[in-house]
Amino acid sequence: MTMTTATTTATTTASAPPPRRLLLARRRPLCRKSDDDDTFFSTSSSSRRSLLVRTTRRRNNVSVPRAALSSLFFFGGGGGGRGGGNDDDESIMIDKVRPGQGPNAPKFPEICDYLASSGKCEGISPEEFKERYYDRRLVEKSGSGRKKVTCLDLRQPLEYEDWRVPPFASCPYQIPSKNTFRRVSGYALSIKGGLKERDEDFVRNCYELCERDLRSTVVVCDLKGGSIRNAQSSETSNRGVIDRSDSFAVRACYELVQAGFRDVKFVEGGFPGLIDDAGLPYESEKFMDLLRNQSEGNRKLLMYAKLLPDPTILPGILIQGGVFLLFGLAFYNVGGIGDYLAENVPAACSFLPIRSCIASA
Repeated sequence: MTMTTATTTATTTASAPPPRRLLLARRRPLCRKSDDDDTFFSTSSSSRRSLLVRTTRRRNNVSVPRAALSSLFFFGGGGGGRGGGNDDDESIMIDKVRPGQGPNAPKFPEICDYLASSGKCEGISPEEFKERYYDRRLVEKSGSGRKKVTCLDLRQPLEYEDWRVPPFASCPYQIPSKNTFRRVSGYALSIKGGLKERDEDFVRNCYELCERDLRSTVVVCDLKGGSIRNAQSSETSNRGVIDRSDSFAVRACYELVQAGFRDVKFVEGGFPGLIDDAGLPYESEKFMDLLRNQSEGNRKLLMYAKLLPDPTILPGILIQGGVFLLFGLAFYNVGGIGDYLAENVPAACSFLPIRSCIASA
């Protein structure tokens, strides 16, 4: 009986898979994914303890879904959800990251105060970006001591496909609304891509593009750029005055700093500054010939006002064209349309200079 038990134990031990090894990094966050079953490993430099979470791709096992994984925790360091934290604590709950846009977002001046006091966010000019990151990227340098830099384009994917500025990779801060009615209503207003909403996965997508390295430098850019130095007061914002310093880039930086990124920068002046002031080249597979044949003013209008041809703006053009056509027909009373509107539409005579309206007056 003893021999049988020993044999069974030896067979089980021999057939069991070898234990996984967790690599510990000194004061550096580690998040590694196993190739066979999508198992994530993470370590904290302060406690040297490991955390293992299995996702849904492991077969024949009860597991934690990836969506639940992302809502439970986020590997990172520094920064708290609202007031910062100890840099040695290299884990942060992702649900504590307060959105930079939406009903639960703080006012823009509060965002600027948070970023300015964090010491982890900086606005740089287009010329500074070119000197610090773009020109150095073109020069071959030896050694591995250089800090990793990730450049992110915050525009929606549709705009990124129209044209882009290397080396910025697409990481949209806003995506087309998941609500079909809201998205389609944007088409009626000739809004490219329809009405949009904040991408809830923005921080997670940025983390993946940065190869899960929270110590790397992240440079974000959009069409506006923004500033954290010249934000308007809350009273001015409440009066409906447009704040020229407000931008998606600044709001994205607010979320990234909370998530634990140590070195976040945004380009003041946005892509127009990078192209027109710093002289960075742009790329476009679809519209390069069209843009090259335009005057400088028309090129800027097409690129920066989002007027490049796209099927999503066609419904709005048709609707608005139909409204203008109807107004023109009524204004000149073509086919009696003006008389019909004067009789059936209240206040139509206030803008229709037709005979029936003049006679009734």
